[in-house]
Amino acid sequence: MCRFKLFVAAAMLLYASTHTMGQTYVNSAPVLIPAAFGVPADTRATVYPSLIPILNGPTQIERVTVTLHGVTHLSPDRLNVLLVSPAGKKIQLMRSTGGTASIANVTLTFATEATTGLPLSGPIVSGMYTPTVFGSAHAAPSPGPALPYSTDLFTLQGNNANGNWSLYVWNSEALGADSSIAFGWSITFSRPMQTSFSYQGVVRKDGQPIAGAANVRFTLQPSETSGAGNVALAGPIVRAFANLEKGLFSTDLDFGGAIMENQELWLQIEAESPPGSGFVSLEPRTRLAIVPQAARAMKATTADVADVANSVPWSGVTGIPPQVLSPVSGFGLNKRHTGQFTNGGPQTSLTDSGSQGTVPEGTVLVNWSLSAFTTFPSTVYSFRFRIGQILSDPVVFSFNTANVHQTISGCAMMNVPAGGAVNVDIVTERVSGLGTLNYDFNDNVGYTVVLFKAP
Repeated sequence: MCRFKLFVAAAMLLYASTHTMGQTYVNSAPVLIPAAFGVPADTRATVYPSLIPILNGPTQIERVTVTLHGVTHLSPDRLNVLLVSPAGKKIQLMRSTGGTASIANVTLTFATEATTGLPLSGPIVSGMYTPTVFGSAHAAPSPGPALPYSTDLFTLQGNNANGNWSLYVWNSEALGADSSIAFGWSITFSRPMQTSFSYQGVVRKDGQPIAGAANVRFTLQPSETSGAGNVALAGPIVRAFANLEKGLFSTDLDFGGAIMENQELWLQIEAESPPGSGFVSLEPRTRLAIVPQAARAMKATTADVADVANSVPWSGVTGIPPQVLSPVSGFGLNKRHTGQFTNGGPQTSLTDSGSQGTVPEGTVLVNWSLSAFTTFPSTVYSFRFRIGQILSDPVVFSFNTANVHQTISGCAMMNVPAGGAVNVDIVTERVSGLGTLNYDFNDNVGYTVVLFKAP
């Protein structure tokens, strides 16, 4: 009787998270629309357009989000916001929304994956929205581009992100009160989450590596062994190898969304050689250890509530793996920096990033992000999250442009020993270049720490 055996040389899951793979560019200068009276009146913002120049960005856009930081308006139904790409694509983000319900210091993010638009009659609250327009179109005042305008951010996919991005902001009618986007705007380019992974192995028959043709069949299973009630989660995927050498094979597998199931995942592998002779199940099944996905949900402490209008409590987040037991109390932070911090050399704790409390023994998942800028181009810094004396792996970031606020983020799994209260913070160190790291009142720092697995 012929028996197949499989030796796994390597099995690797590769994911791209929108939080860890994205790059954010910021223009934090206020966009102010002064009070205007009478007809005609200049209803344009004083910075018209507001620009974000991008260098060394993606040459092919996959996903883009645009955020307006700190929008205040007496009558938002008069507010018009138009985004223009370096290639001249014109996307109107909002027009005639929110009615006459005044808004103050709201943060509006426009994204392709958003499921709702801004309301017609208000009130408008901080959140993620699709570009939203109501009523007849209004052409942007000169020197703004002419109609027509799109409302579909998908039209930017495949475009080159490098160059000047322009934001035109104006009121459709005169308004006797100032309005503003107090903390400017930002644009983020990222990659959608990937579900494919690479798998490599060696197939042996009767103890000897196969040379020649073989078919290998892969099925995603919910348990280590077959049994009553076990139903495959996805597959099968069949790969035909025409000329194996020493039984070695390598292939890419994609089970789609099934790979994100909140349960254990096992790969069932079957082989037949020669092809057509019938598949034989290879035992044991291979366990897939999935890399946890970053799920940012900034939870404010009491002192920071005023700065986190756009944060999300963990209780409102869906799709968290069941292994996540709870947020670690006291370690939710999302705040705007209140002073200025500079660092030009050795490892230094980032001001305003620290807090103290008790992290339970076990494995914790940390998601963190901050925005900052440097005074000199081509300066590289590393960033680490620290729990007591434990440091996460560094995130190395190159500031290619001077004096442009950019966002850095990271996700880390950290093993915490038993103990009492510890300090938590973010530390940074210059790796190369001449610029100092600057972090001022236009910047934010935030993180979440959750207990992922108890000891």
